[in-house]
Amino acid sequence: TKEPSLFIHPVRGFSLPLPAGVAVSHRGKELHVAVRSPKGYVMNLQTGDSNPLVPLTGMQGRLESHYLNEQRGPWLRKLADGTTVVAGLPAIDAIYQGHRTKTRVIIARGGRTDFVFTFTAPLDLYDEHVQIFNWVLINFVPGEGERPAQAPVADATGTKTSKTPVNVPVRAGDHVASMAAGRPEPGPMAAPPPDMKRFVEPGYGFLMDYPKQWTVSKPT
Repeated sequence: TKEPSLFIHPVRGFSLPLPAGVAVSHRGKELHVAVRSPKGYVMNLQTGDSNPLVPLTGMQGRLESHYLNEQRGPWLRKLADGTTVVAGLPAIDAIYQGHRTKTRVIIARGGRTDFVFTFTAPLDLYDEHVQIFNWVLINFVPGEGERPAQAPVADATGTKTSKTPVNVPVRAGDHVASMAAGRPEPGPMAAPPPDMKRFVEPGYGFLMDYPKQWTVSKPT
């Protein structure tokens, strides 16, 4: 993508902002999102039906059993571990160091979907490019029915998210947010700023404003 774009999942209904200059592919029936940048970093978002019988720490343990191994795994050791909140969803956040790379893994639970975000970059480039991953997380919007009625609170010991490098106003629609929180529906929304467009489409359960130079992608 030459310009920043917005990926809208055709089934799960979530929106994922994508930085400029990356190659994006979608894999499998779930349309898992794979993002590769010529700058050296890789991001992935995998989704599946939410399973409350398996805690987030259990999902993390399964990943670590496959990838965290000093002898043969891509992850040599865990550098950080904690709880966080992503777009109003409870999540756990961990960072792992490999032979030449560092990987951050965030597992978030929605009402209908479990989300697994991963970001991997070379050790010497990680701190620079993880800011893009933070920007993606801050502007990620889950689909309808994902957010809990009561917003979770991140553990004070959890890993901290850096400030977003770009101020992009992407938000859930007021109607959906009010329904989730049990509040009365607000009045009519103001028109978007002159330099923004508004995404509104029945069936997705949300609306958002995004820069005019972005393109919206809705795979079928």
